[in-house]
Amino acid sequence: TDERVAVKVRNGVPPSPPAAATGLGSGQGLTGLRERVALLGGALEAHRTPGGGFAVAADIPADPGPGAETADAAPDDNGPVAVDEPGSGLSALQRRLGGAVTGLLGLVGVGVLMMFGLVLVDQAQHAPEPPSGEEPRLGMSRKQVESAMGWDNNASRAAAAGREPPRPGSATDCMYPYTGEKLKSGRLEIVRYCFRSDTLIATDRFTVPMVTEPPGGNRTHD
Repeated sequence: TDERVAVKVRNGVPPSPPAAATGLGSGQGLTGLRERVALLGGALEAHRTPGGGFAVAADIPADPGPGAETADAAPDDNGPVAVDEPGSGLSALQRRLGGAVTGLLGLVGVGVLMMFGLVLVDQAQHAPEPPSGEEPRLGMSRKQVESAMGWDNNASRAAAAGREPPRPGSATDCMYPYTGEKLKSGRLEIVRYCFRSDTLIATDRFTVPMVTEPPGGNRTHD
C-alpha cells in the first residue's frame, strides 16, 4: 500500500529430506531477520504451519523514515553548500530516485534473508541422520531420544494416523521422527517412540502407504 509493505514467505513439507545433514538450523537466522526488520521500523513473525511447513511474514513501513538511515547515508555537513540554480530540481529528483532504489534493495535483502531462514529451519526439522548417532533404547528420556533421532515430525504423525499399531496402554505420549525410509513395495517406514512420564517404554516400526501423484496432479492413496 502507500504506507506499508508486506513480505510473506511460506513453504510446505518437502517431498524428501535434504541429501545430507548440514549442521544448520540453530535459529540464529531468525534473530538476524527480526533485527533487520526492526531497523526498518517493522515487525516479523515466524511460525510452523498446520500442514508441517513454515511461514515467515514481515510488515515494514513503505517509508522507513529518518530513524532507519545508516551512517553512510547521513549528509556531510562539511561539504559544499548547494546553490539554487535552474537545474537544481534535477538533483532533488535524483535524491528521491536514489532513496527509492535504496529502499527497494533493502526490501529485496529482507526477502532473501527470510527465505534463507526458512531453509535453515526446515533443514533442522528434516535432518536425515541422528545428531548424536546413538541408537535409542528403553529407559531413555525424551530429550535423549530427540538428541539421537531428531524431533517429532508432523508429516510422519499424520501419515501414521489410523494406520499405526495400538499404543501401549501406559503410554502418555508418542513421537514420530522423520526417517525417509521408502521401501520397494511403495510404502514408507515409520518408527514410533512412546513415553510414560518422559521415559521411553516402547519402540515400534511399521509401514504406511505412500502418497502418490499421478499425471494430472490429483493425489491418491494406495
